[in-house]
Amino acid sequence: MERHFQSIEDLRQIQTDLAGKSYSVRFAKQSGFSKTQWRYHWSDTGRVYVEQPIEVGKTKQGQIVYRAAKVLQKEEHPTEQWFDTSIGRLYAQNHGEFGGFLITPHGTLEGNFIEVCEAGGSVYAIDYLNHLLTRRTRTYALYADRPAVKLYDTDEVYIELGAEPTAICAHRDILYILLTGHIDRSWNAVSFLLELEKGNVRRCLRFDTNLGEVCNMLINDGKAILGRDKVITMINLETQRITHLTPLEASAEQDLLSGKREWE
Repeated sequence: MERHFQSIEDLRQIQTDLAGKSYSVRFAKQSGFSKTQWRYHWSDTGRVYVEQPIEVGKTKQGQIVYRAAKVLQKEEHPTEQWFDTSIGRLYAQNHGEFGGFLITPHGTLEGNFIEVCEAGGSVYAIDYLNHLLTRRTRTYALYADRPAVKLYDTDEVYIELGAEPTAICAHRDILYILLTGHIDRSWNAVSFLLELEKGNVRRCLRFDTNLGEVCNMLINDGKAILGRDKVITMINLETQRITHLTPLEASAEQDLLSGKREWE
């Protein structure tokens, strides 16, 4: 893939999501992927994972474009952060399973706050904890003159829901948060697209699939467009129909879906 933006109009539409899937070692070698690009290598299966993240964008003329993004290295969230907002400067500490807090103009919230965002004049805070089997996400509406209001808590949606925020995007007056994870210990995949507007939950869309491995997200013409590993995923926000586009050749798609055990 090229590092400069190109139109998505010439991309192939595919039936199966390719994000997170692995190549056979033979195909990876034939395609010129060096071992430094192998994120994971399962020597007993002859499969190797090569990350190929895609970033999506929008031109001034309104055209949706894409390019190859830098390889995503998952980083630890900083232990200290300052957030400049319309209700003041907020300070947070995040110590993972040992707890954390966010100081707001109207008191202190307990939690591990990874992001504070604004949309339509409303301020929102996202609390996320990933420890052992726990993956919990909470969102709050913050105010200058009254206590924060908890809007959404994955622990309250399902008893055994583990979900993490994988993409955040503000569009007009709405903040969109994509959560991906699993519902129970059988690891049934699930994703939620949470829409926050004017300090309330406007809507929460559920998808029984894993929409992880996200590079970025944008909203355009009634669709959520996700730049992901190997694919661009488009979600119609009214019909909830999901379509996938890819710049990869058909031969790469075939190998990713084959699951063949080929070492050499």
